[in-house]
Amino acid sequence: LLVALGVLTAATLVRSLPGFGGWLWIGTVLLAAAIAVGNVLVPSIVKRDFPTNVPGMTGAYSATLGGFAAVASGVAVPLSRSGGWELALGIWATLSLLATLFWSRRLPQSRTEPEAVTPDGTQTDERSMWTSAVAWQVTIFFGMQATTYYLFVTWLPSIEAGHGVSAIGAGWHLFFFQIVSVFASLYAGSVMRRTRSQRLVGVAVSALMIVAALGLVLAPDLLLVWDAIAGLSTGSALVVALTLIALRAPTARHASRLSGMAQSIGYLMAATGPVGAGIIYDRAISWTPVLIGVAIVATGQGILALLAGRDVLTHRPAVGSICQRVAGDRP
Repeated sequence: LLVALGVLTAATLVRSLPGFGGWLWIGTVLLAAAIAVGNVLVPSIVKRDFPTNVPGMTGAYSATLGGFAAVASGVAVPLSRSGGWELALGIWATLSLLATLFWSRRLPQSRTEPEAVTPDGTQTDERSMWTSAVAWQVTIFFGMQATTYYLFVTWLPSIEAGHGVSAIGAGWHLFFFQIVSVFASLYAGSVMRRTRSQRLVGVAVSALMIVAALGLVLAPDLLLVWDAIAGLSTGSALVVALTLIALRAPTARHASRLSGMAQSIGYLMAATGPVGAGIIYDRAISWTPVLIGVAIVATGQGILALLAGRDVLTHRPAVGSICQRVAGDRP
């Protein structure tokens, strides 16, 4: 993670260099790779360092992620007007540099996890994550919630413009949608701390997206209401998805493997959302089929929540470990 933060800082500076336009692309590729590594590792770190408060910590960092992203989007244009686009891109290296320096203080404490061992000392099996049904359930849930989020972030202003909202107004509505999702992340984390199973929360956030999508079709005069409900759904669903990664894995090492699987496949799924929505709109000249498609995806997301939200693990304790513990408990 320290290496990823260092690359993130350097890449942010590289892509803000003036002159050669290739710096923008080189920096962006390196920056994206660093972000991907950080995204995959954070759930395993939460699993390792906060095993009794996974939902709460996940909600906290999800809200921080969304909050800073909203701020960065909001100040990008003012910064570019006052100091050029180089400043608007490069200034964020200060934050990643601070994070790098802070994280480097933990370097002397770093250690390699020796084995896949649960907190109670039980060893788990080491079969591939790709053969686990639970891992695939978490992965597809992650992909579905990411698909609806990125589709809304990309096309919500255009959907609202089709209902007569001005470009400025649609931009503020998108900001409102993102801010609601930030607060939803915090609330979802606190709620999930009190439940052992995540099925009810996962189904509830999926149902909210169905309501928001169909509301935009049937009652477009209530745009802000549906924007708020969609924000509640996407903000909460991300927390559910990231929490599932940590809770369904028996150890921090398993969590990093599950996180890599869920986020690589999940974001590939999500990448099809905005593009697919644009293709459908071009053919239908209407956002109704797109929003109905969102409702269908959200329905599938709810079904996956029933499966992935069960209190089961991707990898169970090895048979040998169980026998050793039973034998060890007997006189």
